[in-house]
Amino acid sequence: KKIPVIAYDRLPLNTDAVSYYATFDNEGIGTAMAQYVIEKYNLKKGTGPYNVEFFQGSDDDNNAHLIDKGMLNELKPYIDRGQLVVASGQKDFQQTTVKGWEPKNAAERTKKLLTQYYSGRQLDIAMCASDSIAEGVVDGLTSAGYSGTWPFITGQDATQKNLALVQQGKQGTTLLKS
Repeated sequence: KKIPVIAYDRLPLNTDAVSYYATFDNEGIGTAMAQYVIEKYNLKKGTGPYNVEFFQGSDDDNNAHLIDKGMLNELKPYIDRGQLVVASGQKDFQQTTVKGWEPKNAAERTKKLLTQYYSGRQLDIAMCASDSIAEGVVDGLTSAGYSGTWPFITGQDATQKNLALVQQGKQGTTLLKS
């Protein structure tokens, strides 16, 4: 019936029914998270190595792909130089996706990574695409009895629960999209 469809924040994939799309700069969100880590860890001055793992959003969400692109565009040079080390080797989007952005899925992935790659090794940074994923990473670290220095964990959405995690020192940063 030629009714215009406006997609807000999420772009439905595999359809031509969307007339307009309004969203945040999702690639910019990934870029901002990465730039904060670059500054915090003085990567431009050659510091490192630091162990990092990526926890991207759901593979069926276009926003997740854009956040991943923003993060990796900024961090890849430091990975290539060995300043950031991905102990699991999992850098590709499909390897790092968290189905449904669900905390329980992020927690399961965290525990698996700790068991397989972080026995006797410090996890320094968890690049999480959202606060729900960051919450899952915190849960996974806690339930696995992680005993190293707590990693710096990124996120976005500034939910009440995650703001509390930031105050408690369990999440390093969150972004508010007003």
